[in-house]
Amino acid sequence: MYTRTPARSRTLALTLLASTLLTTTGVSANIVAFDFDTAEGGFELMPDMVAPGISSSLWSDTDGNLSNVSGNPGLAASARGFDDGNAMTFSLSLPTGVTLAISDVAFDQRASSSGPTGWALAINGVTVASGATTTTFGHILESVTLPSISGVADFVLSGLGAASASGTWRVDNFEVSGALMTQPVPVPAALVLLTSSIAGLVGLRGLGRV
Repeated sequence: MYTRTPARSRTLALTLLASTLLTTTGVSANIVAFDFDTAEGGFELMPDMVAPGISSSLWSDTDGNLSNVSGNPGLAASARGFDDGNAMTFSLSLPTGVTLAISDVAFDQRASSSGPTGWALAINGVTVASGATTTTFGHILESVTLPSISGVADFVLSGLGAASASGTWRVDNFEVSGALMTQPVPVPAALVLLTSSIAGLVGLRGLGRV
């Protein structure tokens, strides 16, 4: 036997449908990537890939001594002074209405014998990953659990426990993966009113009044 959906339920469903035009849930993908190499083989601190609509700062370090050394392969970003809290940093800026859910971060790293023995990554002041350094290039892949970010995402990669101020740490092939999500886009009030009116007519028809 056919069961007619109550008019009130149909009206509510259509009104809720009209209240939002689009909600986009992002699929996990690369958000930004740095290999620190230009196409000509030179050194650069800007990303070689960034998701559309996002802007990225250049890499820098808090002591102001960021330089380039041999990487894995090509060139890598390197700094020293990790005996006093030095860190390598960059930031991502998101457009209005877009949030970023970071899923994982990957990079290659190598410390000198007197460089940092450990590392920690903080995003917007929250430490999301940490571990030990290696004196040959080692690959780091860390899952990130963090609430979705809007506005600016600040990345701070700290080197810890260096035996000397001259000890170095190099970073290469830094990648951030995650999902970009857009917030619901409101439908104009006139369209909501029209849809609600249609829902009302459907309800009356269901009651046999039209």
